[in-house]
Amino acid sequence: VFPAFSYLIDLLVKNVPEAKIYCIINDELKNQIKDFYKFICQKYNVEFIELNNIDKVEGHPTKKGMKEIYRQVLDYIKNDK
Repeated sequence: VFPAFSYLIDLLVKNVPEAKIYCIINDELKNQIKDFYKFICQKYNVEFIELNNIDKVEGHPTKKGMKEIYRQVLDYIKNDK
């Protein structure tokens, strides 16, 4: 996962330099994975949104969880001006 994520971010930053890129980080990931994603985002100056307390069933967002994701992402983007 780590090399693929690094490659993806590198590719996006180099090929679409005018794009505002956000990385959404799931709240159930292990800290080691979250820390790596944050490290790569910071290295490439990419914003990351760390989700919190998303309603899920067996690791997948419920309908309520999808609304929570929407709200958290929208709130972050609105405040990122």
